[in-house]
This record gives sequence, C-alpha cells and structure tokens, in this order.
Amino acid sequence: LTGSPRVGKSGDHPSDFAVTGPVASAVSAGGSITFVVVFNASDTGTRSAILSVPNDDPDENPYNFSIQGKGTAVLTVTGITVTDREYDGTNEATLVGTGTANLVGVIGDDQVTLNVAQAVGVFADANAGTGKTVTVSGLTISGDDAANYTLAQPTTTATITISVKELVVSGITASDKEYDGGTTATLVGTGTATLVGAISGDDVTLNTTQTEGAFADADVAEGKIVNVSGLTISGADAGNYSLTQPTTSAN
Repeated sequence: LTGSPRVGKSGDHPSDFAVTGPVASAVSAGGSITFVVVFNASDTGTRSAILSVPNDDPDENPYNFSIQGKGTAVLTVTGITVTDREYDGTNEATLVGTGTANLVGVIGDDQVTLNVAQAVGVFADANAGTGKTVTVSGLTISGDDAANYTLAQPTTTATITISVKELVVSGITASDKEYDGGTTATLVGTGTATLVGAISGDDVTLNTTQTEGAFADADVAEGKIVNVSGLTISGADAGNYSLTQPTTSAN
C-alpha cells in the first residue's frame, strides 16, 4: 500500500465518512487487510463517497470503490402529557394532547406528518407514586420526506401521579349496651371483616387485632354513631392503598 493515508476519500460527501486503518502496509497474495469506515451524516438523504487504496499492483492501482449511507434527522414530539389517576393495578397511562402534538426538527418545507392513532402510554410500573415516568410508543411518521427522518418516542414525568386507592371495610358492627358512663363500644365481626376495593390478585391484608370502637359520647340514645379505629393493612401491595376507618351504629 503506497498511499498516505493508505485509504483516501473523494466524491460527493467524503467528510461524512471517517476511515481508521489499515495498520499493515503490505498484503500478501490471496491475503486481506481490514480498515473501519464510520458514517456520520452531516445532512439528510443519501450521502456518498469514493474510497481509494493506492498500491503497487499494476492491474488495480488505485483500488477504488464507492460507499454510501443514508442520513436521517431525529425528530422529537412535544405537546403530549398524561393525566393523573388512581391506582388500578396496571401500568396503563392515559395520554392527553396527541391530537395537537407537534413534530420538532423538520427541515424547511419537508413533508413529514406525525401519526398518533396507535399511540399508547405506559408507566414504568403499576405502583402508586408521584413524578412517575411514562413512556410513549406507537407514534409514527409518514410523508414524502419521512424516510429522511427517525422519530424519538417521547417520555414524560412532570408531576404525574398514580394516587393510592381507598379501601373500606365491611362486616363490623357494634353491640347495643346499657349506659355505663363510658364511650367504649363492643365490636362484632372483626374476625370476619372484609376489605372492599382491593384489586384482584393484590397482596393486601386487613389487620384487626388493635381494633377499637367508641361511641361519640356516653349519653343514652338510639342509633348512636360508633367510630372504629385501629384497623391497618399490610402486604406487598399495601403501599398502593389507603384505609378508611369505618363507622357503625348501636344503641
């Protein structure tokens, strides 16, 4: 190989192609050499160059061959947001603004259209929390010049929240009692009480060992409100829920 550099570049867009190597300066009969060409387009569309390898072979000096690549610009999308929602055990997100979303990065008068019909959003996980990341997929582009572009699917975090789901308790009642000057109420059914509102399959358990009942006051009356307290929840999915302490009534 007689050139310096050993592989030269010419043609329409030689600066878009970076050549590294070869290290060897000689090639044996039937042998080969290796060099690396990296394409880094400076514009969209087809980009081409001619690589030339000067050598002392009288039949192939220089050895020329053509290369080409396709330059694409990356487009981004603005205007898509996500609505907050209550925990439901899924990672599905509701997208807002797809109909008015904008493409950013289209060059000049290029004809490129954003297609949103198949757009979907998913949270990184299904758990309740604030500042949740939502990844959007399904956006595509079309148009006469779309082949010159690639589309980056957006993500959004902002202040998107999956709020905890409220659970209530059923099956707890209170016994009537004779006036005794106190507000303590005797609860019935704590051992068989059930949670209402949990998502099927979630690991969440109602704990009743510390449950207490109390009348609003100690006075004699019928249909008095009894406030229940001390109920808690536990389990792998308990963090996605809040528990409302129930009330009941007794005489």
